[in-house]
Amino acid sequence: MPISSRTPEGIPNHCPMCGKEVVVNPSIPPGDALCPHCGQLPWFPVGTRSGLSRQHLDVRRLGDVVVVNFTCSQIPDSSIIAELREELRSLVDESKKILLDFANVDYLSSEFLGTLITFDKQAKSASCRVRFCNLRADILEVFQITKLDRLFTIHKDRESALRGFDPLPDTAEPTKLN
Repeated sequence: MPISSRTPEGIPNHCPMCGKEVVVNPSIPPGDALCPHCGQLPWFPVGTRSGLSRQHLDVRRLGDVVVVNFTCSQIPDSSIIAELREELRSLVDESKKILLDFANVDYLSSEFLGTLITFDKQAKSASCRVRFCNLRADILEVFQITKLDRLFTIHKDRESALRGFDPLPDTAEPTKLN
């Protein structure tokens, strides 16, 4: 499993224990490197924050685009939304191009709309470009009524969303990240 270190605030290549910068020595097996400053073992799996796994997202890389599929069909309650918030936040460090594919989502709450707005702001502040695709008609209608379709870049399908980014190589195959 690929690993990295980051502080609880999400700063990469810094020890989450003492907050100091850590240079990774490629000759040391991942997961065995101690922080040279505090001596703690500060490594967590990539895409996690303090050990949180991506249980609600299927994340794959297609060229330089991170493609995210939601694994839950309904996003109704605060506990799932809090976990998704953390899972989405971790993506900003992985790519400057993120595609959120809503093909599996049948329902999302207004609270999750707020999470998407926050994620979009975080992504833009990190110079990430985010696209949405495959929204059901009733979910798209909510985006239109709330005028969120003006904030987010929404595409009908994955192919048109990917074309909205820089061209991908013709031979690009998705690579699973989690």
